Formats: sequence, structure tokens, C-alpha cells
Amino acid sequence: MITLKLIGNEVIKLMNRKKTLVITLLFALLVAFVGFATYKSAENMKEWNKPERRIQMEKDNIAQYERMRKDSTIPDSDKVHFDEEIKIANKRIESIKKEQKGEKRDWKVTLNEEIKGMEEQLKSAEMPSEEKERIKINLNTRKYLLSNNIQPEENSYEPTASVFIRDLFGMLGMIFLAVGVIIFGSDMVSGEYTPPTMKFLLTQPVSRGKVLFSKFIALILSSAIIIVLVEFIAFIIMGLLFGFGSMDYPVSVGTQYIYDSIARGDTGERVIKIVEGSTYIIPMWKYILQMFLMQVLFIIASASFAFLLSTVVKSSMVSMAVSTVSVVAFTIFQAMPYTRKYVQYLFTTYGNVGKIVTGNIAEMVNNPSVTSMYAIVLLLIWAVVSYIISHVVFVKKDILI
Repeated sequence: MITLKLIGNEVIKLMNRKKTLVITLLFALLVAFVGFATYKSAENMKEWNKPERRIQMEKDNIAQYERMRKDSTIPDSDKVHFDEEIKIANKRIESIKKEQKGEKRDWKVTLNEEIKGMEEQLKSAEMPSEEKERIKINLNTRKYLLSNNIQPEENSYEPTASVFIRDLFGMLGMIFLAVGVIIFGSDMVSGEYTPPTMKFLLTQPVSRGKVLFSKFIALILSSAIIIVLVEFIAFIIMGLLFGFGSMDYPVSVGTQYIYDSIARGDTGERVIKIVEGSTYIIPMWKYILQMFLMQVLFIIASASFAFLLSTVVKSSMVSMAVSTVSVVAFTIFQAMPYTRKYVQYLFTTYGNVGKIVTGNIAEMVNNPSVTSMYAIVLLLIWAVVSYIISHVVFVKKDILI
């Protein structure tokens, strides 16, 4: 009961800070900006999706395949599917021309033709296994659409709530979310030293461990609730304005990878390839829910890191500066060839939760061992280790104010 009361008091203190209000408003503005960007992107895609432009794009694709077919530097094994691609492109041109004349074609007929075309492509013995597996994933998605009577979204560019939330998770995962959480929690402990309220807290009949634990839980709860609530409200608003999109729409997830025993990258590094049959389909609502849950875990890891530095460093400004610089440095490491192999151990690598759910995080770090389960365990380790270090430091620290 004492711990719950302490947690409640810490949450109230956090929510009453001007800093909390400012950060929440800034985050809401960022989310609104992503919503506006999603809307403008949809408008631009509608412009680019006009029949005349689509026909020209298909003609350009055909011309490109024709040139590649004549290119002697391209192995014959890679050319086998060019003819089929050209046939499919010509069929799409015919379909678009009918659309121009007002003859709207049944999407199920088009989907059936695409399925047959892909099945023909898969019969080729010369096609590389990696390309064949990607076609299988695409084929399974189209079969799912057909069997569940769901119209494909390829030629639909509405700024729906499901599109918005995917854009939002992708953008926040780059760096914004971790930095925001760190700024929010950088003075969780260090802020108690100036003004000197820590001494007052420790004079109460409560152990240091309980004081620290209450602050930790309050930071985790406040960070997660504020972020998820703002995102959820924005999701609902986008849905009411532009529609939610099909919540049963198929999403390919769970893709696993292995090292290719033959292929090597440009610098000689090992490359990975998809494990055949590892990808499966889940509905959009489940995909969005899993992204939300994974994001909560990422928030916990980010908040724990901020809490650790706030406990170790007495100055709130120094704590915030060190935390922010660390997150920026961790992010930069992902692009550096000599440090890239270590980024799989950094919590900042897992900010793009969509890639974790789909399994494409392994491609990003070029390591087949990095799966969604690996990400979950690593983020939990960051949270637990950060708290344990914070606890040990705080319990043994001399509080001389």
C-alpha cells in the first residue's frame, strides 16, 4: 500500500510539471504533422496515379526489361522471368485503358490474373530462390485478399488511419521517441536535488529502494500512457476524418532469415536471405496492436536508460545532455560499417517497431539472429539492468544536500 501511494504521488508530481505539459504538446504537434504529411502524401499519390501516368510507367518498365533482356552482362538465369513481366505489364496497360473509357474492371478478375501470373513465374527452375520466396509472399497475400473478399490497396491512396499509424511508428522510431522519453525522464531523480526535496523524501519511514522503485514505475507509466494516448487519439481522429481502412487487410510478418552460404556483400560481408515458408499473414488490426505493444516495450527501455543516468548524475541538465547525446550516437552507429555489427545490442535499434513485427529488423542489422523475440528480450534486459544499476547506486549513494 505504501509503495502504491508513493507511485501515485510520483505520477501526480510528474503530471503537474510544466515540462510534462510542454513535452506532451510538442509530441501532439509532431503526431499532427505526421497526420498532415500522410494526407499530403496521399494527395500526391492520387496525382501520380492518374491513368496517363500509370500507362507511361508501365511502358517505361517494359522498355527497361527489353534493354535488360539484350544486356549480355546479365546472366540468362536472371532473364527468364522478363518475358512474363512484360506480358503482365501489357495486361495492366490494357486494364488502365479500359478504366479510362469508364469500363471499371472487377478487381477480383485482376487479382486472379495476377495470381496466375505469379504461379507461372514460380514454375521457372532458373529463378533465384530469394526472388522466388518474395513472389510466394506476394502470392499468398493476394490469395488471402481473394479468399477473404478484400479489395487490394495498391491503387488506393486514401490517408486512412491504418496508413497514418504505420507512418507514425516508422518516423518516431528513427530517433524522436527515444529522445522525447529521455528529455521527459532525465530529471526524475536528479531533479530532486535542486530544489533539495530528496532529503525530505528519505526522512520518511520508507526505504530508499521503495522511493526509487516508485519513481521508476511512475516514469514508466507516465511515459507510456502519454505517448500511447496521444497516438490513439490521433488514430481515432484520422479514422473519423478519412476512414480506418480495412482492419482485416493482410500483413506479412514473422519473416526469418539465414546467412547465404554463397553470396557476399560489396565489402565481403556475409549477406542474409529469407527462410522459405517462414513468413505468415496476420490481419491489420493484429499488426497495429502488436506494434503498439512493442512500442510500449521500447518506451520502457528508453525510460529506464534515462532513469539510470538521472540516478547516477546529480545535475538534471548533465543527465539530459548525456542521455540525448548517447541516443544520437547510438543511432549514428547504425550507419557506420565498423560499429554496425554492435548495434543489435543497443535499445535504440528497435525504435522502428514495424520492422520488428514483420521480421525485417534482421535485414536492417544484417543478422538472422535478430528476430522479434530477440528484440523483446534485449529491450527487457536494458530495462532490468538499468534499474538494477540505478538501485545499487542510489541505495549506496551519500545524499548530502
